[in-house]
Amino acid sequence: MNRAYIIKVTGLVQGVGFRPFVSRLASQWQLPGWVKNASDAVYICIQGPDTRLRKFIKTLITKAPVHAHVDSLEISIIPTRNDREAFSIEKSEEVATGITEISPDLAVCDECLKDIQNQAFRYHYPLVNCTHCGPRFSIIEKLPYDRINTSMHEFAMCEDCYDEYYDENNRRFHAQPVACNTCGPQLFLHTENGSIYDNESILDTLARIIDDGRVAALKGTGGYALVCDAWNRNAVDHLRKLKKRWSKPFALMVSDFEEAKKYFHISPEEASLLASSARPIALLRTKSVIPENLNAGLHTAGVMLPSMPLHYLLFEKLQSKVLVYTSGNISNEPIITDDGIACDAFIQKTQAVAGFNRRIINRCDDSVIQNTGNWTVMMRRSKGYAPAPVSCQIELEGILATGAYLNAAFCIGKKNHAIMSQYIGDLDNADTCLFYNEALERFKNLYRFTPEMVACDLHPAYHTSLLAASLGIPLIKVQHHHAHMAAVMAEYQTDGPVLGIVLDGTGLGTDQVLWGSEFLLAEHDQYQRLAHFEAFPLPGGEKAIENPERAALGLLWHYFGTKTDALPIPFLKKIPDSEKKILYNMLAKGINCPNTCGMGRYFDAAAALMGICSTHNFQAEAPMRLESMVRDEVKEAYDFGTGNIISLRPALEQMISDIEKSVCLSVIASKFHNTIIAACLYQIRTQIKQYGIKKVALTGGCFQNARLLQGIGKALLKDACKVYVPSKVPINDGGIALGQLYIAAKKRALCV
Repeated sequence: MNRAYIIKVTGLVQGVGFRPFVSRLASQWQLPGWVKNASDAVYICIQGPDTRLRKFIKTLITKAPVHAHVDSLEISIIPTRNDREAFSIEKSEEVATGITEISPDLAVCDECLKDIQNQAFRYHYPLVNCTHCGPRFSIIEKLPYDRINTSMHEFAMCEDCYDEYYDENNRRFHAQPVACNTCGPQLFLHTENGSIYDNESILDTLARIIDDGRVAALKGTGGYALVCDAWNRNAVDHLRKLKKRWSKPFALMVSDFEEAKKYFHISPEEASLLASSARPIALLRTKSVIPENLNAGLHTAGVMLPSMPLHYLLFEKLQSKVLVYTSGNISNEPIITDDGIACDAFIQKTQAVAGFNRRIINRCDDSVIQNTGNWTVMMRRSKGYAPAPVSCQIELEGILATGAYLNAAFCIGKKNHAIMSQYIGDLDNADTCLFYNEALERFKNLYRFTPEMVACDLHPAYHTSLLAASLGIPLIKVQHHHAHMAAVMAEYQTDGPVLGIVLDGTGLGTDQVLWGSEFLLAEHDQYQRLAHFEAFPLPGGEKAIENPERAALGLLWHYFGTKTDALPIPFLKKIPDSEKKILYNMLAKGINCPNTCGMGRYFDAAAALMGICSTHNFQAEAPMRLESMVRDEVKEAYDFGTGNIISLRPALEQMISDIEKSVCLSVIASKFHNTIIAACLYQIRTQIKQYGIKKVALTGGCFQNARLLQGIGKALLKDACKVYVPSKVPINDGGIALGQLYIAAKKRALCV
C-alpha cells in the first residue's frame, strides 16, 4: 500500500549534512519527494510503499549524520501524487515562528585533509570543508542555513565546486561553505613593508617569521589569534608585552598527538576530547617542567590540536611544533574578528597579520575543558559547542537570562530549548559590554526571539542586572548560587529535591553577605541554605579579590583581632607597616570590609599566608598555584568546626604552626585541600542522613580545582550517591544564565 507523508524534523539538522543524507536515503529506496530547510525545521515530503517508508523513517533517526541529532519527528499523512518520480532538495523557506538548531563550528575532517594533498583544484587550499566539517555558527547571519544566509554568499562557486554541490553521491552535496582555490576565500598577509596574496608564499613567510622567534597575528574560524614559537623565550616575552598579559598561562597548539605526548600526560578521555570536532583547549598535566613564561610554573597547561586546514598546512612548513596560540586581543578586550581592525591593532606590534577574506559573523574564542578522570568539566563554552542548546522538560519560550559578571554568557528560551550564547568574557570594560549587547541582538534576530520575561543576578550593579532592569518586562532576580545549582538540575533534567555543594569566589547573598561556600537543598524553583563556611571581613571589598594578602588579613583578624600582628607568619612582615595600619583600622571599624564566605577567598587567604601569592596577576592565580603544589601521597588534614556554620579556626591555627615550623609548603597546601574536602564531606553526609536524599550537585568555579572535585565527588560515589557535575555548560559563572532561565521558567509555570 502506497502512502505519502510530510515529516517535520527538529533538532540539529541544518549545517550537518542532513538534507543530503535524506536525499541519498530516499533515492536508495526509490522514494520520490523532496526535502528542504526552513527556519523552524527540516521538512520532508515522501511517498511510497508503506514498508519502505517505515524503514526510511526509522533510519532518519538511527543513521543520521554524525554531527546531527533528531529531537522530534512530526508526521502528517497527505494524499499521494503520481506526478513525481524522483527525490530532490528544494529551495529553503523562512517561517515566522519556531526555530531549528544551529550547528557549532566543526574542525576539519580527515577526508578534507586528504583532499588538500590529492585534489588538484584544492591542493593546499587552506579553507577546505565539506558537510562533515568547517565553519557553521561563525559564518551564519540568519536561518535557514543556506549559503546565501552566510558570509559565503560573497563567493560564487566555480564549475568544479558547483558539480560537487549538486552531486548527491559527493561528500560536498549541499555543503554550504564549499570552496576551492579557484572560487573560495583567499589568504592574505600584511606587514609594514607590504602585502602577499599567494598562498604558498604566505605560508612560507608565516613559518619563517615564527621559526625566527617573532610574533604573528593569524585569523581563525572565530577570530584572530596571536602566535609564536612556544619554546622561544624571547618571542613569548614579547607576546606578553604586546597583550599586557604578564603571567597568565598561554594556550598551546601542538602539531599532533605524538608531539603532545612528549610534554603532557594524555588519558584516553583527554585524547578523545582533543581530537573531537569541537577541538577545545584541554587542560593537561605536564610531564616535566615547561618554560615558566608559558604556564606561570603551574602543573598544567592548556593544549589544543590544529582545527583548520590552514593550521595543518602551516605546521608542514614550520620547524616549531608547539605554538603559543592565544586570543587576538589586547588585555581583556574581546577577540578581534575584523580584518581592518586587526591590522590597525597588530601591524606595528607583530611581524605579520595573516588571514582570509571570509567575514566572521559571530566571534568565538576557543572552548576550554578539563577531564578529571570521573568528570569532564567545561570551563569556557564557545567554538565547537555554542550555540548547541540544552533541552529542558519545561516551556522556556520568551525568557531571557542575562547571566553573571565574570565569564559572561546569556541564555534565551525557545520552546523547551535553552540556547546559550558563546563565551563573552568578564564585563569589566566597555568593549566587552558592547560585545555582550551586540551578541544578544544578533541572537534575538537569528532566533526570532522577543523577550517577554527576564532573569538576572541579585547584584544590582552588574551590567547584566542593569540591562535586565532596563527592558521594562517582568523581572526575576535569582540568587547567584541557586542559579549555579539550577543549571546542573536543568542539564540533568531533574527537579529535585537535590542537595548541592556550591563553591566559588563571590555571589551576593540574600543577607547582603558575599556567599560562596554553600550547602543548598533545591526543589523546583525553591532552595534552602542549609550550611556554609564561616564569613570573615574582606578589607577593601572588590580590591581584596586582586590582593590575596587582604583576604588573609581579614581571615586572621576575624579569629585573632588585635593579636593578628603578633602571629609568627613571615607574610605579615612583608606588608609595609603603613599599609597594615590602614587595613587594621578598616577592619577594627568595619570600614569597607564586606563579609564573605566565598571559598575562593579562603584559598586566596591560604596562599597568601603561605607566601605563595600575595597579588593576583590573573584571575584565580592564588588557588591555581595552591592546587599545583598538592601531593597525592599527603593524606593528613587539619581540624575544623562541625556546625552548620563551618569554622576553620582550628585549621588556621594548625596551619600557622606548620608555617612557623617551616613544614614543606606542598605538605601544607595538601593538608589545606584535604581539610576543605573533609569539611565538605562531613557537612553533606550530615545532610544526606538528615534529609534522606542521595542526589548531590557539585558546582561553582572552585570545582575547576580537580583535587576538590575528585576528592569530594569520588567519596560521594563510594557512598552510593548520584553525583551531578555540569558538563554541557561551564561549571563556573559561564553556566549561571542557564540556571536563571530554568528558575524563571519554573516560577512562571507556577503562576499559570
